[in-house]
Amino acid sequence: MIDFKIVSAQIDNHKKRGQQVPREMLLEAKRIKNQIDATRSYIQEGGKKTHKEYYNCLSAQYKFLAQQSEKYEKEGKPGKAKVARKKKEAVGAELEKYNS
Repeated sequence: MIDFKIVSAQIDNHKKRGQQVPREMLLEAKRIKNQIDATRSYIQEGGKKTHKEYYNCLSAQYKFLAQQSEKYEKEGKPGKAKVARKKKEAVGAELEKYNS
């Protein structure tokens, strides 16, 4: 979801400046949107096992993003660290939905 928002913001910036949006950027946004839609439909159609699988995937992603943000901070890349933290927060919010 965060990746989609980032690409959407980049597309909006190009449009605001009156620049042509690169084709690769549009394709990336479409690919991400299709993945989001596929995941949502998979979860809705699946049962308890699907929800558990999704939760486990989110947990692994949360841990990975925590490690990435720390790594970027140590490497002195604050921009990438900030993006990783934002992604981690979004994954954490999604985990909270499944905890309750």
